[in-house]
Amino acid sequence: MGNKSRLYFAMLFFSLFAIYFLIVNIYAPEFADDYVNSYIRGTSYRMTTFADIIKNTYLVYIGWTGRFTSSFLMYLSIYAGDMFFNVVNTIVIILFFFLVSLYINSKEVKFDNIILIVFLFWFGLPVIGETVFWTTGSIVYLWTTVICLLFMLPYRYLFGEQSTPLDKYPKFSALLMAFMGFITGGTVENFVPVSFLAIVLFYLYLRTKKKMIPGWFYSGFLGLFVGFPFLVLSPGNSIRAKVEGVENFNRFDISRIYYFFTSVLKDIYLHQFILVIFFLVLVVLLFVMKILRKDKSSFINEKQVLLAALFFIMSVLMQVIMIMSPYFPLRTSFIGAVFHLIAIVILYNYIKQIINNRVVNIILSVGLLIPLTFSLNIVLVQYKTLHQQTNERMQIVSQSVENNIKDVILPKYSVVEHPTFDQGSRHVFIRDITEDTKNWTNEVFSKYFNLNSVRTVQSQALETEIDFKKSISIYSSDFEFNKSFILKDIRYFREGSTLTFYFQFDPKTNTEIFSNKVLYFHAYLTESDLEKYKGKEDVQYGFINWDIVPDVIRTPNNLILVKKTVNTDLDHFPKISIGIYDYKNGNEGQSLEVTDITLKEF
Repeated sequence: MGNKSRLYFAMLFFSLFAIYFLIVNIYAPEFADDYVNSYIRGTSYRMTTFADIIKNTYLVYIGWTGRFTSSFLMYLSIYAGDMFFNVVNTIVIILFFFLVSLYINSKEVKFDNIILIVFLFWFGLPVIGETVFWTTGSIVYLWTTVICLLFMLPYRYLFGEQSTPLDKYPKFSALLMAFMGFITGGTVENFVPVSFLAIVLFYLYLRTKKKMIPGWFYSGFLGLFVGFPFLVLSPGNSIRAKVEGVENFNRFDISRIYYFFTSVLKDIYLHQFILVIFFLVLVVLLFVMKILRKDKSSFINEKQVLLAALFFIMSVLMQVIMIMSPYFPLRTSFIGAVFHLIAIVILYNYIKQIINNRVVNIILSVGLLIPLTFSLNIVLVQYKTLHQQTNERMQIVSQSVENNIKDVILPKYSVVEHPTFDQGSRHVFIRDITEDTKNWTNEVFSKYFNLNSVRTVQSQALETEIDFKKSISIYSSDFEFNKSFILKDIRYFREGSTLTFYFQFDPKTNTEIFSNKVLYFHAYLTESDLEKYKGKEDVQYGFINWDIVPDVIRTPNNLILVKKTVNTDLDHFPKISIGIYDYKNGNEGQSLEVTDITLKEF
């Protein structure tokens, strides 16, 4: 395959992934953080101008966090709208893949390298639903990681003695790298100190080799050095610490340090176990090859091994440095995991050059593509379901507002987030409203959609109540089977031959007493229908037996319902008889009879 063919194939592959990630971004719902960030901080007014973006960036800097780079990008993206984020986030994801491939080899983008990068990105990085697809999380972690990779790329090229476009324009390059260093200094706290160390090591290496060091090398370092204090010395950091009650935590407490190394780091690397396994396998493979291979001349360009080792050490330091933070959310390990990924792919590419077997490359690529394709499809279905259910919620909210209903009940999502490794997929992120109207996520949602309150209920309960209200009553008076069972209404809904009955009980009914009970339901037939159904198993003593083992549903508005669905073409019954039957004691209390019932479709 020629260079042009490889380029076209890589472009096709990038295009397919771009389409996939764009669709997932469109499907991914917004949550409370995204809503609250649409307002001018501390007010009830939405951002309407670019000046509001600058104002919000400043207000959040002095009132919450020093991450000025991600704050500006977040407010810009939310101001620009959903489609802006969906398109830009897709571009950033593809740019991430491309940048990582450039860290391996600047001369060409190879198909098998891209497959490995995407595979490790998908299965190896922690909670990518939160750090890649969620609006706020993606900007804070993925976008800033790409900025960090862009900033470090020229240093990596210089280490590999490779030319860059920066070399042609020294003055412009110095200014550009100073700016990139400054905004990189305002990204994430666990990257910047480690990047200082990496740049110092690059400097020492270049001085040892007596290589010329360009001006952008120093200006980039200076920009990073200036930007970092803005990040860590922000007034907002101390205010946030007070709000969250961690302003006086002891960073050097022995028990806390022990907990970090025995529990937090364990959890971090458990979520990166794919990266750990790949790295260990490659290290062992390289070690074995060194011992067994007689032709040592094939072990060329060992600078790649040094580079892989450097990025691995950087990744570990980025995780360990989090001991200085009062809390350790898993999403903060994202950038460290990215450098772990880069170390793996550099090491893989080095070993691949030694083996130099195209068949092995193809087999490995196909072997990685199969589980990747299955997982991508599963996650796409989950996000599609979330999207459909979000649209259903928005219809309920819209109809409620139109009818001046300010207290809204929404069905829960059927898709469940799995944030821990042992529970499954980490590709779906949900920070949903709850059953508690006073929860901060509920209050933010209510404010954004101009409601008094909002809460969630199980989808089945809400759907049942909606269907119940659409149905037609055939009996609407209190009937006391006994003191424990008081029937208030019987309704039906017919669609073709499908007939659904709803039995509403008193809201004070203890639903637990329905256990070991049967709600017997006998529908008596006309003489002509009886002749037609004669000999059928469910026809006894002149009636059809539609007995119900109650699956009691308590709806959002505290309706106690029992539901029964049957298939029948019959639409007229001289009488129906309903009562309570106990397995041990037989019939309990009185039975209800309703006469001359016609059940037409409407």
